Amino acid sequence: LDPPSKPEKGQQLRFCGLSVTGSLMPLRQTALLTTFMETLFFWSPLVPLLSLAILGATLVNHFLFDFAVWHFQVHVPSDAMNRSAFLSRSYLTLSLALSCGFQLWHAFGTKMQGRYVLL
Repeated sequence: LDPPSKPEKGQQLRFCGLSVTGSLMPLRQTALLTTFMETLFFWSPLVPLLSLAILGATLVNHFLFDFAVWHFQVHVPSDAMNRSAFLSRSYLTLSLALSCGFQLWHAFGTKMQGRYVLL
């Protein structure tokens, strides 16, 4: 760990001389969770085992984040951009709507059994 030089930058975790604290920032964590949720919405109905992989990735990410913060006592940056990080409801709604459209297109395009259940 580097000593905290500036409070807004936080305390940096280094690995092989490179700072690896950037992936712990709330903004990047939120982007990762949004990507996981979008993948879950879009592909899990077509590939059900993918939902288990996404759940595992989310749990591992949460465990590693907590491990870095509690064990290594990493202080994540607290600038204005990271304090206002949140999941975009409109983006996830659009992603869910597009995934429903894609699933309907796929089901009716391939004449899948039970395609009318999706309606």
